[in-house]
Amino acid sequence: MAWNSDSDSFRDNLIKTIALKHGVAVGRDDPILILLTVNEELMRANEAATQELLGRQREHLEAISKRWADDSTARAERFLNIALAETHKAMEQTMASGATVAANALQHELSLALDQVRNQKNRAWLMAALNIASSIITLAAALVVVWRGF
Repeated sequence: MAWNSDSDSFRDNLIKTIALKHGVAVGRDDPILILLTVNEELMRANEAATQELLGRQREHLEAISKRWADDSTARAERFLNIALAETHKAMEQTMASGATVAANALQHELSLALDQVRNQKNRAWLMAALNIASSIITLAAALVVVWRGF
């Protein structure tokens, strides 16, 4: 039997079922049917109260869910900001380290180039000194030849 409190056929089916199972004829004004009506009204009131409680519970759960979502979002943003700051700091450190390495490498290369320039300068001075000495010897020899020739 389906429970439908507004249906007259439900009452008729109930009367037939009571007659078949218990062998008792029940009329529409029987106290059993009055209790059925009271029970139906109590069920309707209980259903309305239950729906109201469920509605409040749903609102409460939605509020909790929203608060958790907001908290989770705030925490996620905080973690992302911390991670971004740490990444930025690590990137700055890496860039500073790379700049230091590049500066050291440049300084080393410049030092090597400067050493080569110094070596070339020293060689040039030596060659110039040898050329001057050679020129002086040649001049002296020429003077000796010229002075003896007279």
